[in-house]
Amino acid sequence: MKVSTLLIFGVICFFQKAKTSSFELQKRAEDDHHMTILGVTTNNEMVVLDEDGAWTDPIENSCCVLNVAVQPGGIVVGVGTDNQLYEWKSRGGVWSWVGPIENSCCVKSIRMGTRGFLIGISPDNRLLARSKLKGATWQRLKKGCCFKAVEVVSDGRLFGVNKKNIIKIKTDMFTGKWITSKVSGPKVKDVIHLDDAEISVGLSVDGCQLYKIDDTMTWVPYMSTGDTCFISIGEGEDPVVE
Repeated sequence: MKVSTLLIFGVICFFQKAKTSSFELQKRAEDDHHMTILGVTTNNEMVVLDEDGAWTDPIENSCCVLNVAVQPGGIVVGVGTDNQLYEWKSRGGVWSWVGPIENSCCVKSIRMGTRGFLIGISPDNRLLARSKLKGATWQRLKKGCCFKAVEVVSDGRLFGVNKKNIIKIKTDMFTGKWITSKVSGPKVKDVIHLDDAEISVGLSVDGCQLYKIDDTMTWVPYMSTGDTCFISIGEGEDPVVE
């Protein structure tokens, strides 16, 4: 098999198609665990897609963040407007961002990776990694320039959105080359992958629409962001927000 054929096959396999409707994705209450979509509004507040498929009102005290991700166990991590990391926790029954986490500067976006690793994007659009949330520091990744958004799939693969809103794919965090995908349709500025539903979701450039990749490798409308637009999206298993 030719190398070009292998690359195309890898891209198609990477963006696994949704076999589930939007309604089925949003209504999985019978499952013990499921991935949930989170958004950060243009007011830098956190919202969550609830089990009925509706966006919550902005979570009280959730300002001011640029991006959110969910740790295993449900604790939400936010990137503050100061480019440091904070944990969403209850103190005396009042939920708020706790931090900043030591040595967490400077990133504008994060994703939870495999084996406890975190992937971050620096203010100058370079990819960073740290071995764990606490007690570690950010290290630059080789071949990590220049990206606006990045996502980590459970098997370790990455896909990123570069400064021209083109999606690139890499098979591993530390090795391999970036491959330009052939996804067509509207441009997106942020991406997530819902492993349990086998669906890739992108946030429109204006932040007011979510798209998914269909069987023809095209971004197609998935759902609205509701009454507000988002600056970023995130995902995670059973996030605890209150």
